[in-house]
Amino acid sequence: MQQASLGFKVVIMFFLRKVLEKIALGMPPPTLRNLWLLLSSLVIFQSLVVFTHTQISGNAITALFVWGGAIICMEDQIDILRPKPSFISLVVGILFIFYSLYRTSRVISSDSFLYLLVPVAGLGLLLMAEPIKHIYRYKDSLIVLCLLPLFMITQIIFSTYATRDLSLLTANSVLLWLTFFGIEPVKVVQDIVFVNGGAVQVMHECNGFEMIMQMIITSIIFLLAFPLRSRLGKILVLLLAPCIGFVVNSIRISLLAVLSSVNSEYGKSLFDFFHEQAGSLIFSGIAVFILGSLYLAILNRELPPLPTE
Repeated sequence: MQQASLGFKVVIMFFLRKVLEKIALGMPPPTLRNLWLLLSSLVIFQSLVVFTHTQISGNAITALFVWGGAIICMEDQIDILRPKPSFISLVVGILFIFYSLYRTSRVISSDSFLYLLVPVAGLGLLLMAEPIKHIYRYKDSLIVLCLLPLFMITQIIFSTYATRDLSLLTANSVLLWLTFFGIEPVKVVQDIVFVNGGAVQVMHECNGFEMIMQMIITSIIFLLAFPLRSRLGKILVLLLAPCIGFVVNSIRISLLAVLSSVNSEYGKSLFDFFHEQAGSLIFSGIAVFILGSLYLAILNRELPPLPTE
């Protein structure tokens, strides 16, 4: 038995060594650029993990949009990036990264300071790649990262003064959607929607504020990464973005209202799915797709026609 066990371990170690060799052969060389990209990936991953485990689902998705938007805005720079920081920028960047990682790791519940750490971490990464005088090349990415603390400030102000009004408006829009699709009986009492024995209450977490802000942030990312020439086009995008977010969220709440009336385990499972983060991410993706399609249509109208032979 001992010999068989030893032989089994030898076989496992042999295959493990072969797998590690394959991985090592497929890995890019440890250049400064690749090491910087690896560090950036780890910092972003750690930030998103903390957001996912400590913040509500809508805010975690917003953090994902912000980090993704910052990467999109510096996509052209990544291809030519060759980290050459000055001594001062390297030291300051390392301090920023260490502080953001340390402070982020101590967040165990909803913490407004977490949102400010995102631009701090982003600035630290850039300082580790470029001297301070060259940081302006990445101003668009820094602007996008600063949208996250601005989002938090806006959320605090909005929850203090207008969250109730948005919940009532969303509840009445759900009534319009369900009536339009012929689903009856439907009744709305303040922010509660009753549908055929089921009911949903439009709380401040589900009134659409997060999705509206996500669409506004996405529109700003589009405008920075793929600029429009006309002022009218820019204004149109900024006006359509919150409307798309509100409409898509009201459709999601309408679906939840219908699912609440389904008296079965299957209906309950679907309700939980679309009410939690995974379902929210699907509808956020739908809203981004709609906004992106409209933005692409506006951008194509501004592009010159292709030359004919």
